[in-house]
Amino acid sequence: MQNNNKQSDNTAIDSNVEKTLAPYLETLGLNTLPFSSDIPGNQYFIEPDRQQHLDQLSHLVQSSDMILIISGEQGVGKTTLLNQFIARPSNNFEIYNITANTDTTENDLLACLSRDMNLPDNLANQVMHELIREKITTLHRNNRIPVILVDDAYTLSSQTLKTLLDLQSDNSQTPSPCRIILFTQPSHNSELAELKDRLHFIQVFGLDIEQTKAYISHRLRTAGYTNELPFSEKELITIQKNSQGNFIKIHQYAHETLLNKPVHTKKEPKRVKPEPPKKQSAKRSLPAFLKPGILMSFVAIIAISTVLYFQNEINQAIQNTSTKDNNSKNEILTLPVTPPAKLASIPDDKTINWETIPALSLNKKIPPPAENKPKVLNNIKAPLSKEPSAAKKISNGTQLTRTPNKTKPTAADPLDTLLAKNHINGKKWILKQNKNDATAQIMASSKPDALIKYANKSSLKGKTAIYRVKRNNNDWFVLIYGVARSKASIMGDIRSLPASIQRNRPWPRLFNVVQNEIKTGKK
Repeated sequence: MQNNNKQSDNTAIDSNVEKTLAPYLETLGLNTLPFSSDIPGNQYFIEPDRQQHLDQLSHLVQSSDMILIISGEQGVGKTTLLNQFIARPSNNFEIYNITANTDTTENDLLACLSRDMNLPDNLANQVMHELIREKITTLHRNNRIPVILVDDAYTLSSQTLKTLLDLQSDNSQTPSPCRIILFTQPSHNSELAELKDRLHFIQVFGLDIEQTKAYISHRLRTAGYTNELPFSEKELITIQKNSQGNFIKIHQYAHETLLNKPVHTKKEPKRVKPEPPKKQSAKRSLPAFLKPGILMSFVAIIAISTVLYFQNEINQAIQNTSTKDNNSKNEILTLPVTPPAKLASIPDDKTINWETIPALSLNKKIPPPAENKPKVLNNIKAPLSKEPSAAKKISNGTQLTRTPNKTKPTAADPLDTLLAKNHINGKKWILKQNKNDATAQIMASSKPDALIKYANKSSLKGKTAIYRVKRNNNDWFVLIYGVARSKASIMGDIRSLPASIQRNRPWPRLFNVVQNEIKTGKK
């Protein structure tokens, strides 16, 4: 319990220290230092070039047994690439991660691998070496691929490094079931080349100016910043130029640039003091006769006096008005008399001649009321149906046919549209090929854009195609090249490809296997 309180106190102290050392935290409204080394694993910055490196690593580990060398200067993101590879979902990789240093011995290396593989770690080096090789073989039989990752491999001694590489070369199976990926610096490449000949190098470079802008924006958003970048274009160019795209140096120069900016604190609005109420001047007292009560009494007395003074005139006017009303009531109204209208008389002796009235014919049939039957339009020509059962005949000879339902056209596959735009064939072209012919698989990736970019960059033209399958319930895209009558012929085409493509170890495949993958959707 004491430890928890102490840790909580340290966190509060660290927060205060951060605000003291970096006052721009409060100015920009950030939750934490945006350029510190601590960042959540799901917030790593992966731009297109590093995404392509990840796809290439997955492809080579899946299809090749070469030792992979990820080479780059310190701070260009090799460890970030390693962590992203580990975090990538894969159902058939068994990953063993080792962080090396100058004190790592041959025994330390074997003991670390033994612990990760649930093997005894306190035995002689030769015994642990044999047990690890047996474990690798067992994993391979269970369709598992053991992958050994070594960060900072340049710190290992030559003997320790040779012991590690022997885990792959000592295995009797060809190709070897073990995969080894070393993360190192360019100065170590020549030493590695002397120890092993089957190496594949992937060079990682620093960020360019556009990538630097995107990375700084990413770090600020991770720290809680939501507005526009607080750097001018000139400041961003200076940061990239001084850091050479190195992540560690970008952190340093961006932090120093923000520290040197003037801190704009929010100014509190000036408090306006309320004005004191104005003193009302003392009212002058009114005379006694102008007070409201007394004034109203005077008005009432004057009104009553006026009425009493003219009382006789008022009574006389009322009497004259009543006399006129009585006279009007006693007047007799006379209405004009109109003579009675003469009514035409009907002669009584007028007889009706029944013979002049035409007789009703009861023999004429009265047509029945028309029924509400649907009208048949004889002028409409119904389209002829190929099926005889689809036609219906009407009594008047008109033949109506049932029009078959038109199916809506299916939407175009976005992958086919993307491939057509870049002049690369798709699954339709693959399915038209002779199933006994052969082709070469160049590489595979989870991103079709990366394959298209690689094909255009490598000048693969003509008989190039990309198709999609499912691997571990995720979309997986495969790049193939060439058409030949046999695997031996396609191997000759592979050997004529540029050296940059041959480093990916393309291999021959029959079209019937590729076509089956497209039809089943699985690889």
